[in-house]
Amino acid sequence: MPAGRRDSGFVDGNLAVNLPGGNSNTKDLIRLYADRGLTVDDMVILEGAHSVGEAKCVTTIVDDLNLANVTGSAEIIDNNFREMMLKKYCPKANESNWSEIPVPMIADKSGSGLGSGSAAWGVSFFNNIIKGKGVITSDVPFAVYPSTKDLVRQYANDSALWMKKFGETMVKLGKMDVLTGEQGEIRRHCSVQNAANMHA
Repeated sequence: MPAGRRDSGFVDGNLAVNLPGGNSNTKDLIRLYADRGLTVDDMVILEGAHSVGEAKCVTTIVDDLNLANVTGSAEIIDNNFREMMLKKYCPKANESNWSEIPVPMIADKSGSGLGSGSAAWGVSFFNNIIKGKGVITSDVPFAVYPSTKDLVRQYANDSALWMKKFGETMVKLGKMDVLTGEQGEIRRHCSVQNAANMHA
C-alpha cells in the first residue's frame, strides 16, 4: 500500500449506513460497489478477505430472516454446517444476544484440504462458499450468482492470482476520498488519533 494517506480526526457513525450489510443481496452489493467505482471483479476479490476475522451471529447464516431475504443463500447452504454453527457459536437460546456473539469467518476447516499461511488466505473463503459453508449470509450467493460464480471458482483455484489482484484492488480502494491540504492528520501512531485532534 502507498504511504502518506491522511487519517480523519473524527468518525461519523452515520457513514456506516453506506457499508455492505451481512444480509444484503448480491444485486444490491454489485450496485453499492459500482457506486464507489468498483467492478464486480473488485467486489469478489475484496470479499476474499472474509477468510480472516470475525462476524456476529446476527449477520450469519444462522439467522432465518437473513436467509429469507438473500436470494440464493438457502438453496446452497450446507445444512450440517449450519447446524454446527447453531450449536457451537449461535445457540437459539442466546438469540437475544446474537448481535454481540462473535463467530470466526472460517468456522470449520475440517475436510477442506486447505493449507496454512498466506496461500490459504482468500482461497479458504472461496472454497467454503462453493461448498455452502459461508459464514456471512450475503457471501454465500456469490458461488451461484451469474456474474460472480465464475470469478469465485477462478480465485478458489488460483491463490497467486487472487493475492496479486487483492493487492491491486486495495490500492484502488485506498485512493478513494483522499483527504488533502489541512484535512485530517498524519498520525504519530497509526492506531490512535494525535492528542491535539481528539474530540471530547
